[in-house]
Amino acid sequence: MNAHSAFCSTGVLGSPRLLAGLNTPADTVDFAMHERVHGPLARFGSRANLERVLLDSGLRGRGGAGFPLGRKIASLAKRRNPVVVVNASEGEPLSRKDVVLLGRVPHLVIDGAIAVADAIDASEVVIYLHEGRPETVEAVRAALAERRGDLVPVRIVEGPARYVAGEASAAISFISGGEALPTKKPPQPTDRGVRGRPTVLSNAETFAHTALIVRHGAPWFRSVGVESDPGTVLLTVTDGTTHVVIEAPTGTPLSEVVARAGGSFERAAAVLLGGYAGTWATPEQCASLTLDRNALSASGLALGVGQIALLPSDACYLSETARISDWLAGQTAGQCGPCVHGLPDIAAGMRDIATRPTTTKAAETVWRWADQVDGRGACAHPGGVSRLVRSALALSPEHLLHHQRGLCRASRAAFPIPVEFAAVQH
Repeated sequence: MNAHSAFCSTGVLGSPRLLAGLNTPADTVDFAMHERVHGPLARFGSRANLERVLLDSGLRGRGGAGFPLGRKIASLAKRRNPVVVVNASEGEPLSRKDVVLLGRVPHLVIDGAIAVADAIDASEVVIYLHEGRPETVEAVRAALAERRGDLVPVRIVEGPARYVAGEASAAISFISGGEALPTKKPPQPTDRGVRGRPTVLSNAETFAHTALIVRHGAPWFRSVGVESDPGTVLLTVTDGTTHVVIEAPTGTPLSEVVARAGGSFERAAAVLLGGYAGTWATPEQCASLTLDRNALSASGLALGVGQIALLPSDACYLSETARISDWLAGQTAGQCGPCVHGLPDIAAGMRDIATRPTTTKAAETVWRWADQVDGRGACAHPGGVSRLVRSALALSPEHLLHHQRGLCRASRAAFPIPVEFAAVQH
């Protein structure tokens, strides 16, 4: 991949929307330029009007769940004193979308959150960030200092630099003055969120799209992309060292996205889609896929947090899975049995499969353990580890047999295990 001139670069397929105004790798869009590029933010109207335009636009949440923001707003009917939360914690080690949005075009995210808050009569906007990325925190502070007379007050809350601290209920708990630990649902945030108040929480990219929809309307948003999931999306394409954030219309072939980032499926040993809680795919699979949630789901895959990681040809996806699952086992909240007991066993089993000769029974045992933790606990963390591990074990029976015989010699560590996101100490 091409490093360009920065650790995290950007690129666009088609006409830029979210990344408009970024012409060089060093560009940032200050408030004056933001209003020249997009125009000022006008008051949109009532909650019902905002709900209607968002639902008409077809905007789906740009987080892993893909839940429409318009439906969250619809569920607020007759609820009073709501809060808006921008979840920009980005605990996924391979993702840089929030780094780009809040570091380089922060006013688009802020505008979207304020537009929602104004329409639903929210008393405040909270931007939730990980303290492990101080540059992003400082960029948001600087952006807020540029603005005057916003319709709703905005404040920053820095959560712990831990993977599960970015889970929605963990973010709400921390903002409310508690620990950054996931809680079981129901209640949903729109019923009972920050300090018991109804809360509209979504990720930074979703709010950035909202800022453009309230300016240009639903037909404009639908003018690119596929009918079932229109608009553009941000994707982080990485080889573990270089990160390139690409904006592309839905329906774009994944091969074009990767090529725009300077990469190629042909040079990859395997591809990790959706981050560390995602799924492994073969380069051949990915070469025929498009940026379409429904098509990806039909193939048993998903882009999750919007991430495509190309494993270098001299690395091994089973070894990477062992490293990642071991790190994820240390990133739990330490409050549910599937995480406390199940994930360390799964990680140890994957380590055995990756590093020494084993039998078919070893893989079957790890698969069974992964099944047992899936869907259990207060949050989706054990399910994410389960998904990652099972996809690795199923990707290539031939390569798994190679490991069972102790014949794989690829030991290079390709993807980062971040030290800034410290494991919870129990």
